Amino acid sequence: MLSLAGVAAAISGCTGTSETGDVASGLAATSKPTTSLEAPAQNPPVSGPRMTFDPCLDVTNGFLQQAGLSEAKIKRWDFIGEPTSMLGCDYTTAEKTIMIRTGNDTYENQLVTDGALRHVKNTDLIKINGREGFIGPNRLGDEDCTAFLRTDYGYVVVNGGYRLSTNEVQRRGLDVCGEILRISTLIEPLLPR
Repeated sequence: MLSLAGVAAAISGCTGTSETGDVASGLAATSKPTTSLEAPAQNPPVSGPRMTFDPCLDVTNGFLQQAGLSEAKIKRWDFIGEPTSMLGCDYTTAEKTIMIRTGNDTYENQLVTDGALRHVKNTDLIKINGREGFIGPNRLGDEDCTAFLRTDYGYVVVNGGYRLSTNEVQRRGLDVCGEILRISTLIEPLLPR
């Protein structure tokens, strides 16, 4: 089992299975941010299980601060329909864009689909506080990174990267998959079991 500090080093190699510990459990009890965003209707025509985590409304101030997103512009992104649905929010700061989505397709289907669509390096299986997931460079290239976490109704995905030049990312030694794993570890305690 890897510690969170060791995860960034392990992710740069992106092989095998890693597990992070109970790093962010204190974030689940903090207050929720004030927002003008509203929950979308999940009445019919939603097909599949009801999504019980809303990436726009169920995050906490503690999570946003720890993730470096407390000053982010927030934009809701939802798809309600057939055959599955997704809820999501894009969090954009001067340095990074993080997209958090939740969907009611099966986690297993996402794992298979991700592998079939991948033209770059494969994903790694992970566990965060015992929750199954997988992480890897974005399907279209390695400038962004994507992590999926299993939920009782489907999955939550954390995707994103830095809004900096490749030279600046390299100069500062920033690791996009390490950052996505860190944010996934912070959000995990907020997810339904």
